[in-house]
Amino acid sequence: LELTDVDQPTGPGTRDVNGNDVTYTPDPCTEKQRKDGSYEITMDYDIEDLDDASTASSVITVKVICNQRPVARNDPNNETDEENPLPIPVTNNDDDPEDDPIKVN
Repeated sequence: LELTDVDQPTGPGTRDVNGNDVTYTPDPCTEKQRKDGSYEITMDYDIEDLDDASTASSVITVKVICNQRPVARNDPNNETDEENPLPIPVTNNDDDPEDDPIKVN
């Protein structure tokens, strides 16, 4: 079998074809896609049987999972007197939906 044609993705991103292999590279998620959690694209493709030249078509479907933003929560009830510094571990009550490390900017 030989891959004879692959359409561009129906949504964001690009595709590269190398022989019978297709590589899809997604674009970064938009805010709407991030809120939805994912987006899906399709690419039509054609193949040919080199033995008898018969052909067939099908569809590649890719679901792109969007990275979710971390959740920052207020850090209330911190107090100290004027003579003592107060360390505040601000990320202790924050989290990331994918459990990625969180850093403070």
